[in-house]
Amino acid sequence: MDYLGQMQHTFHALENIKPRSFANDFAGVAITEEDGVTVENSRFRTKIRPGRQTTVVFKYDNGHEIEGRAVSTAGRDTNVKISRNVSALGPVRDIQVVGREDPTPADTARTKFLLGFLHGSLDIEESEFIRQIYFPTKDDKAVAQRNRSPPSRGALFGAIDPRLNNAQASAARALLSPDSHEMVLVQGPPGTGKTRTIAAVIKAWEAYSMPAWVVAQSNVGVKRIAETLLEHQCKFLLIVSKEFHFGWHEHLYLEMEEHVIRTDELPEDLVAMERLLSDNLVILCTIDTLSNPTLHERHVFDLIPVERIVIDEASQIYVGAYVHILHSFRRTLQKICWFGDPKQLPPYGKESIDGLLSIFEVKHLRPGVYFLDTQYRMPEKIGNFISHNVYDSKLKSVHTIKDHSCVAFVDVDTGHEIQQGRSWANQAEIQVLVHLVGSYYRHADFCVITPYDAQRATIESTFKANNLPWEDRIFNVDSFQGNEAPIVLISIVRTTAAGFLKLMNRVNVMLTRCKTAMVILSSRRFLRETNASNTLIGLLAEEWEMHQPHTWIDWRRVAQGSVNLPGRLAPKPISAPTPVVVPRVQPSDVKQITKLLQSNLMIAPAPPRPPPVQVEGAAFPALASARSTKPRVALGVWSDPRGMGRVKGTALEQGHKEEHTIRNNATGSRGKKKAAK
Repeated sequence: MDYLGQMQHTFHALENIKPRSFANDFAGVAITEEDGVTVENSRFRTKIRPGRQTTVVFKYDNGHEIEGRAVSTAGRDTNVKISRNVSALGPVRDIQVVGREDPTPADTARTKFLLGFLHGSLDIEESEFIRQIYFPTKDDKAVAQRNRSPPSRGALFGAIDPRLNNAQASAARALLSPDSHEMVLVQGPPGTGKTRTIAAVIKAWEAYSMPAWVVAQSNVGVKRIAETLLEHQCKFLLIVSKEFHFGWHEHLYLEMEEHVIRTDELPEDLVAMERLLSDNLVILCTIDTLSNPTLHERHVFDLIPVERIVIDEASQIYVGAYVHILHSFRRTLQKICWFGDPKQLPPYGKESIDGLLSIFEVKHLRPGVYFLDTQYRMPEKIGNFISHNVYDSKLKSVHTIKDHSCVAFVDVDTGHEIQQGRSWANQAEIQVLVHLVGSYYRHADFCVITPYDAQRATIESTFKANNLPWEDRIFNVDSFQGNEAPIVLISIVRTTAAGFLKLMNRVNVMLTRCKTAMVILSSRRFLRETNASNTLIGLLAEEWEMHQPHTWIDWRRVAQGSVNLPGRLAPKPISAPTPVVVPRVQPSDVKQITKLLQSNLMIAPAPPRPPPVQVEGAAFPALASARSTKPRVALGVWSDPRGMGRVKGTALEQGHKEEHTIRNNATGSRGKKKAAK
C-alpha cells in the first residue's frame, strides 16, 4: 500500500512538471467559417490536439489575441473553434497551447488499476512479477543472483544466431532458457547490438512457434527493432497509432508497409482478425499502445497472448509504469525481458523528482543484469574514451578507424548563448553549421544534434532558407537516442554556463551517435576556462588536444573552406563571401541577434560543391590546383597546408570510401594510378 501511494505521488509530480503551455509550430492558418480556423501543424511534437482542458491562443501582428478550442484533428490539420471572426486581423504571428493535455491510454489504464486496488476489487498479489519487482520477499531477492547463473540448456539454444558475440549470446541464452529465468535485464551501451540480440531471440522463438510481444518507449525505437527483424527475415506485425502515422510518418514505414497496421484499422470481426494474425506470432508496438483498449476490444490479446514480452528503451521508463501491465497479463505472462542502458537517457523527470527509478536501478535486481561489452559503432578512440569515463573501462571497441582523426572541434569564439523561453540558441554556431554542411557535408550521410530545442528549430529554419538538407537531419538529444549516423555535427550552444553539459547521461548519448566522424561546435575558451572543462565533453576536448595537435579549428577557416575536416577534404576556397540567409525571428530576439550579426558574424555561405574529376568508374572532389595546396605523400602520411591526415585507417579516408568507389576491374593498372591521383 505504501509503495502504491508513493508511485501515485510520483506520477502526480510528473504531471506537475510538464509545461502548462507550449508554442505550436505551424505552417499556415486558414479561416474555414465565421467561428472556425484550420491550423496546419508543421511539427508532430507541438501539434495541437483536441483537449477538454486546453485553450489555443492566436497572437496577431497587430497585438490582438484570440482564444479558441481544438475540436478535431486529421493528419497535420487541427480544427479550432474560436470566439469571433478573425478575417480582418491579418496574419497570425504565434500560436500558444495552454493547459493540460488529455490523459493517454496508459494514464487511463493505470488510474483504473489504482482505483480497482483501492476499492478492493483487484489483488496485486496475483502477479508474481509485481511481487518480485515491487514487494520482494527474501526468496525473491535471490532471483537476481539465480538469473546470472548459467541457464539450463534447451532445444531453443540450437536456434541462437552463431554470429552473436559472447556477451550477446549469454544474454540470448538467458532469454531463451526454459526455466528459472523469468526476468532478464540486459544493459546495452551505445552500439553494442541490443536490437540484434533481440532479433536473434525473436527468431529463435519464431522457429518454435512461440508468440512474443516487443515494445519500446518510442515509435522510433519500435521502428528500429522492426528494421532489424526485417533483416533477420522474421515475421511480425507492427501496430502503430493513427495519430503518429497518418499525415506525419507514413514515409518511415514504406519499406515495411505490409507489416504495419494502424490501431483504427484493426478489424472488428474476430474471423478477420484471426486471418490477419494467422501468419504473425510477433507483435510490435509502443508501451502506450499496449494499454490501448482497442487491442482488448479487437481480441488481439486473445489470439496472440502476452506470454513473452521484450521491453526496449527500459532505462527511459519509470519502473512504476509497468504495474498495470503486469497485472493485466498476470495469467499469461511467463517471461519478461528489459533492454536499456542506465548510463543513457533516464526516465522523464528524473532530474526533478527524487526516487524516480528505472528498472535497472531497482537495488535487488542490479546483480542480475547482463552487460553487452563490445561496441561496433564508434571509431575506436571515441569508444575507448566513453568506456573509460562512463563505463568503468568495461566496454571494448571494434572499429576500422583507430586514430584520433575522427573528431574535430570548431572554435566559434564569436558565439553567444541567447535564452529563448526555457531554451537556448546560438546564432553564430548556426551560421558555421551552414558552412559545414554547404561546403563539406551536403552530399554526405550526416545529422545535426543539439541539446536545446530552440537551437534545433532555428537550425532547421536556417537550413531551409539556405537550401540545405534538413528533413530527418536535425535533432535534439532526447529524440536521437538509439539512432546513429556516419557523420555527426554537434552544436553545444552554451558559452557561459555548463547547463545541459552537466548531465552526463545526455552528453553520453550526444557523443556516441557517430559511425565515422564527429565535428563539435563550441568555444575553446568555454571548454577550457569554465566549469564546462570538468564535463564529459570538456574531458573529450582535453584528451583530443593531447593526442592531436590540430584538434581545434578556427571557424573562419571553415567559412573559407580552407581546412580539412573528418571525412572530408577542404573544398576549393572562394574569394567573395556573402551573408548567410537568416530566417525571420521573434521580435523579442531581433535586437540581440542584430547585435551579433553586426559583430563580424556575417560570414560566407557554403561554396558550391567543386566539380568532380572524372575518372572511369569513379568521381573524386576536385582539389585546388595551386601548387601550395597540392598534397604531398610520404611514408603513408600526407601533409597539406590546409590540414593533416593519414592515408589509411582514418576518418578522412573512411569518408571518401563511403562516398566514392573505384571500379578497379574496369580501369586497369593505368586507371588505378590515375584514380589514386
